[in-house]
Amino acid sequence: MRAVCVHRVKTAVLARYFKYLGLILILSCSPKSSPSLIIAAASDLVDAFTDLGKKFEETYKAKVIFSFGSSGLLARQIEEGAPFDLFAAANQGFIQKLEKKNLVLQGSETIYAQGRLALWQREDTLLPVKGLSDLANPSLKRIAIANPEHAPYGTAAKEALQQAGLWEPVKERIVFGENVIQTLQFAQTGNVDVPIVALSISYRPGGRHVAIEPKWHQPINQSLCILRSTKNKALAAQFVAFLNGPSGRAVMKQYGFVFPENSEE
Repeated sequence: MRAVCVHRVKTAVLARYFKYLGLILILSCSPKSSPSLIIAAASDLVDAFTDLGKKFEETYKAKVIFSFGSSGLLARQIEEGAPFDLFAAANQGFIQKLEKKNLVLQGSETIYAQGRLALWQREDTLLPVKGLSDLANPSLKRIAIANPEHAPYGTAAKEALQQAGLWEPVKERIVFGENVIQTLQFAQTGNVDVPIVALSISYRPGGRHVAIEPKWHQPINQSLCILRSTKNKALAAQFVAFLNGPSGRAVMKQYGFVFPENSEE
């Protein structure tokens, strides 16, 4: 019995190793003269961070590799030993859990932006919505949100529907995406009539969007941290400073992000 248990433990360790092997190989192929930074980032940051990463690379002559996904799933990967340097989550909760497990570099956690929700539809939609209340229309057969169990924007979307008194009328028509990008793709491909997604990914061509008033949900305070296991502490700190500086904030504003009231503009 002991031998079987040991075998299972070894198998689990190997599985985690091969799970992140591809990411490690990417690093090994990077030029030795160019330092690399691996950033786990929430899905709502895909467009904004792609632009911001290019500007950072130009400024610091360093390679930035992003791994985008739902904050909850990325946090789980970090717990399993994924070789990330930085974690930019869509809320504070997941980072606070990592802090309790001593996986965060002390003092590095900070709120870098506040996110917004939006309704998104294809330009050729026959049932345009003008606001959250329009979701009560039964002609909208499928409404998508990100999975609230691990996606902060899904949590905010559900809360907005509940606060607006719409959750019960629409819950049987709800389709869950793994993250806000997949949720948006459901609508882009015509598989749902309207999703509730992050405003930051709603500016893509081929669609129209309507921002949802923040009063319907708790503030989406997006937080990041440097991970304790990083071997690139200085470069990670430079990225955080760049993100929170004039150049970084200019990019974030373009994608609809706002900043906490006590932050410097």
